[in-house]
Amino acid sequence: MSAVDWQPDQLVLPVAQNVIVVWRIPLETHRPLLDTEWALLSADEYARAERFKFDEPRIRLVRCRCALRQILARWLALDPRALQFEYGEHGKPRLMGLPAAPAFNVSHSHHWGLIALTAAGDIGVDVERIELRNSWNGIARRFYSPCEVATLEALPPARQLAGFFHIWTGKEAFIKAIGRGLSFPLSGFSVQGDPDQPAQLLAIENDAAASQQWRMQTVSPGADYAASVIWNGPAHSVVCRDVRLADR
Repeated sequence: MSAVDWQPDQLVLPVAQNVIVVWRIPLETHRPLLDTEWALLSADEYARAERFKFDEPRIRLVRCRCALRQILARWLALDPRALQFEYGEHGKPRLMGLPAAPAFNVSHSHHWGLIALTAAGDIGVDVERIELRNSWNGIARRFYSPCEVATLEALPPARQLAGFFHIWTGKEAFIKAIGRGLSFPLSGFSVQGDPDQPAQLLAIENDAAASQQWRMQTVSPGADYAASVIWNGPAHSVVCRDVRLADR
């Protein structure tokens, strides 16, 4: 996977339709949540966070939601606490009552969160820490397309685990972008499976032309992580930034 150029955050956001912006959020799960972070949440976000039995997943959720609210508020010139979200049939969030708002997607894994925004079109992002899972071969054979399995098995053994997560994040990002969840079968589409090659949506079953409407790029936040962003709007480039938040 090619290295990602993470740039310092800027207060002025690009709202041009030809740019995707991805923010990298350090989740700092060792650091307790601040009162100012809790204060940004809506009542339903607060209740969702409180349902976690352990601190680390609670911290990941709260820090990602706070970052999302501040980034969207900056884009829209609104108070972050005033933003209201609604959810599609399969849980994909969007801003309520703001038809001109950007599309967005959020993912987090262990120490990093990612937030992707686009001014036009649909977008999905997924990040995973690359770690050995005893069942990864079986997961691939069960959920990946025959094309993806063949590519994965053709990789050198030392690159197969990275290839597995390269495919996984590409597939998860696409499922999130279309807002269908697992009602859209993972084996019904294929992404490029070699982690040393550019990410790409190769084919969608029973829809030969659809894959040409999507662009994909790897956006790994650090060593031992895989991440992909995918979109179908007019954007043709991705800018990656380190988030800068208030009250930190």
